[in-house]
Amino acid sequence: MAKLAGICYLLAVFPSYKIIFNFNKIWYFIWPIIAFLGWMTLISLININSYSSRFIDSAVFLNVVIFIAIINHARKDINSLEKALFAFAIGSFITAILMYFGVGGEVDEGGRKTFFKADLNELGIKLAMGFTVAVVMIYQDILNLGRKRFYLFLLLPVIIGGVISTGSRTAIALPILSVIIFSLLLVLRSKQKFLFFALASIILPIFVVAAAFLALQSEVLSARMSTGSASGSNAMRLFLWLGYADIISENYIFGYGLSGSDLAVYKYFGLFESPHNVILEILTYSGVIGLFIYFIFLIRVFFSTYKIFLQSSHLMPALLLPSIIAFTLILQG
Repeated sequence: MAKLAGICYLLAVFPSYKIIFNFNKIWYFIWPIIAFLGWMTLISLININSYSSRFIDSAVFLNVVIFIAIINHARKDINSLEKALFAFAIGSFITAILMYFGVGGEVDEGGRKTFFKADLNELGIKLAMGFTVAVVMIYQDILNLGRKRFYLFLLLPVIIGGVISTGSRTAIALPILSVIIFSLLLVLRSKQKFLFFALASIILPIFVVAAAFLALQSEVLSARMSTGSASGSNAMRLFLWLGYADIISENYIFGYGLSGSDLAVYKYFGLFESPHNVILEILTYSGVIGLFIYFIFLIRVFFSTYKIFLQSSHLMPALLLPSIIAFTLILQG
């Protein structure tokens, strides 16, 4: 479904391809992505074998093309991203409502709710992003909605209820991390840093404890927190990680590429199984070299969000950083 939406977006913007796929002024961000994709493809071609001939990941390639299109689209229409994020927040609200009434949802043996068989942690993170987007739009009125933006308050309890129902510990931590980042940004920007730091030191611990207390009223989250690393899913994840670490150690500089990884993982586990960890996947596919290129891109994104805040006080990029980190580095639960 996500691929179909991405393809539809590209088809919609294709008539303006000269603008949408222009690399001028965005090469600073684009070259690490292209270099990473090119490196992974090269290693995959070198390691093609009788078991697998995969040399390009269509999902990754599509995401890169969409990323380039979105950047240029935002440069052409300044409010396009804000409008898209607003729609995303509304979509999060609708999803949480449908989950509450059991439409398109299922409840697993642990009591965690999903939506059309979506990955629980990914679903929780997306809902948490919707919550953060709604809060920022209420605070800063990015779309000039005026008093109408306060209707977004009605969305917040429903969305956070949806986050809790997924039972994702990572997802429930994201709004808390966003508040912490918001406080740190205020301290860094303020001329009275000591006063703001003192206030943050008092208010933040109270907020974190209160938020954790409320979250743990959920039986699902409480059970997941209490079982911790003893749970079967975590034990299986640890087994996978140790196995992947062993595979990576055999070729940690260059990696195996897509084709070589398929074979190496099959030989080790007897079947192909994802590590459910982006860092391990990147190391397996492209080695330390690929991981280094990947981190260049992430670091540039992080610094850019801070610069945007300093120049325009725009909070949205900085407060979505925890969600970006969750998607690109953590996405495991």
